[in-house]
Amino acid sequence: MPSSKAKSEKGAIVLESTYVIFFAIIVLCFFLSYGFILYQKAMLHIMTNEVAEEITQSYKFGQEDGDLVTQDMVTGLGRYRYVKNGGQLQSSNQSLGTTMLNPRLSGGSLAIDNGSLSVKVEPETSDLGRMHYTLTVTKHYKFLFDDFMNRVLSSGDNYKPINQVEAVSIVEGMDASFYINASKVGKWLMAKTKNTFGIVDSAISSLNNMASILGL
Repeated sequence: MPSSKAKSEKGAIVLESTYVIFFAIIVLCFFLSYGFILYQKAMLHIMTNEVAEEITQSYKFGQEDGDLVTQDMVTGLGRYRYVKNGGQLQSSNQSLGTTMLNPRLSGGSLAIDNGSLSVKVEPETSDLGRMHYTLTVTKHYKFLFDDFMNRVLSSGDNYKPINQVEAVSIVEGMDASFYINASKVGKWLMAKTKNTFGIVDSAISSLNNMASILGL
């Protein structure tokens, strides 16, 4: 029969092994959760880049449902759409971005969806007919140990919670019809300005001639 000392040593080994296994499982789950966070960030960046490219191609039409572009939509474009309907186009494309992202994000997620999908589209004119579109997407998820990681990592002014995943994509676009219209308007203004300056130069020249005749 095993001695009482051997029994106590076996009991201690079993107890210590239980603690070690439990601690190892916690650490494994922690790293697994952090891997899910990295995956969600990478997936959100990929989806944001894809949606930003698609929005850039149809931004001027102001779609909200993502349907195909029709002939009526092309012929119905206003010449000064960014001046007259800039706010409406921005709002419509933000709605389109939300419509496109919702099913894509839910289909490839490895985290619990916590709602609060925010899509922001910011157009910026970089040249005549050329624009940059900045798409900012923010999505909230629920991860394992996210409260613990937020407490540990919550330092710095620019810190954002672990469960708030954000992606930013900047895409360049070209609106050919707007470029043509803007070029025509620019040429017309230059012609009018040139004629106006010509009249002013003639008037100044006439005054100088009169002054020289009068000896002024």
